[in-house]
Amino acid sequence: MTQDQTASPIRCLKCKTASQLFVCERLWDLKKARYIRIYRCECGELVWDE
Repeated sequence: MTQDQTASPIRCLKCKTASQLFVCERLWDLKKARYIRIYRCECGELVWDE
């Protein structure tokens, strides 16, 4: 599995869906030496992967 693939889809905590998410921002995590992707759902909620 590559770094860009995840084991399970990231879901919005507010509306519980994964299909409405799009990448909003990428932040570099210095401690883990990898990117954290921040997604915005159509409902307005922000969700991130860790």
